[in-house]
Amino acid sequence: MSIIISCSPENLFSDFAESEPQSKAVKFTLPEWPADFPQLSHWKIEINYCDYSQIRPQPPEQKSFIVEVPQKFPVSVLAFPVIAPAEIAAMPDKEGIPDKEGIPDKEGMPYNERLPLSENQTVSDKSAAALAGNLSGFFKPCGTVFPDCCGGIDAKSADLSWSGGFAATVLSMVYKANPGSKNYDMLMFFNWARFIKELQEKEAKSAPGFGAGKMYFNPWYCQIEKIASNIQNGSFKSNSISLNEGKTVTLSELELDVSQDENLISPYVPEAEAIKLNKRITVLKSDAGINNFMLCKKSCTNEGELDFHSPIMVPKALLNLTYNYSKKISLVLNAFTQ
Repeated sequence: MSIIISCSPENLFSDFAESEPQSKAVKFTLPEWPADFPQLSHWKIEINYCDYSQIRPQPPEQKSFIVEVPQKFPVSVLAFPVIAPAEIAAMPDKEGIPDKEGIPDKEGMPYNERLPLSENQTVSDKSAAALAGNLSGFFKPCGTVFPDCCGGIDAKSADLSWSGGFAATVLSMVYKANPGSKNYDMLMFFNWARFIKELQEKEAKSAPGFGAGKMYFNPWYCQIEKIASNIQNGSFKSNSISLNEGKTVTLSELELDVSQDENLISPYVPEAEAIKLNKRITVLKSDAGINNFMLCKKSCTNEGELDFHSPIMVPKALLNLTYNYSKKISLVLNAFTQ
């Protein structure tokens, strides 16, 4: 029996829904991992519905997994990309300890000769071991909500998407905020498929040529706690999907030079392509320094020479940008060192 949904143009809650209570096995397929990203250690699969929660690892070579899901309640299916800390520690071209002139690269050239340090830039001398923990949870998850976003309760398979990861996280937050609740009707009546469609449409419109007056629509730049709360109490409207205050800046404004063997990536995987094409990044206004990016580069040979033909990218540094309420942007470069 299929779910019947009708909703007003502004309200994403359906008038009614019918579903069967039994569970069923559904095959979920992971998205392709970009070739110019660091290699995966594994995926962390997380399933949430009602009071049930399951976390399990998934080898990167396995492109799909099967989950037994109920058909009475919407199910949050999440997959977090995890980079192996061991890969960072094993980098053959480890950096030297930074000195006051900057971070020496493998040829002894100060890193800031290519990335000049302005008064708004600082370099951290944290070790690879100290930063490895930050990488393990760097990426936002992909995901989906079953059955709404999977073609209905009769679906036997579904694809995970990066925008779907945001929606599934919202669903998980609502479940976890109401442990032991017997009233999950608001989640059954919410149109999760349309919610994800709204996210995808906003992102698609912002991606091409976003400029100084146009921020890239990364759903994780929205107020996720407020969205989850509004869905929980039934007051959510589609026009509530809006970005927090921020701005778009060019890489040159940040004095950040990304060379041909490097890639600057965001925790939200699709944003990396927009950064590469437009040479710009979007930063949120915050004193907390919540804008994080990763600088990666192609791996080197055992002799330390750069291998331009290598398909393997390794983490080089974590970048943290702060856009504070005095409208000043500062950058902290956390390079991986010995």
